[in-house]
Amino acid sequence: MLVRDDQELMGRWRAGACPQLSGLLSGLGLVRVALEREPVAVGPSLRRLGVLAECAGSWLERHPCPQPGASDRYRSLVSGCQLAGARRPPPLGPDPSLDHEVDDLATMVQAFVTSLCLDWRGRS
Repeated sequence: MLVRDDQELMGRWRAGACPQLSGLLSGLGLVRVALEREPVAVGPSLRRLGVLAECAGSWLERHPCPQPGASDRYRSLVSGCQLAGARRPPPLGPDPSLDHEVDDLATMVQAFVTSLCLDWRGRS
């Protein structure tokens, strides 16, 4: 019965975490599009990413993950997004370092979401 309760707790946590993680991916996508097509929008996109990261971090403080290590990984991703969101927008030219940072963060968030889903399915 205890295993069932752990599964239920993790399922509830994932149900709350998914919108937060989707928000981070959405914010990273906005920055990516701004970098590619609309350099003037990079600053506002970075600020939005920072706000989304703050919301995701606040959510985690109220809802720690029952799976060992997952909260730390989540917190690390949120921290990376907060740092990116706090960056000053580049001048209107290309900024390869920001491009790489955003791509890396998006890849890491997506990998975290995938690992949570695969790990969970493997335990069912």
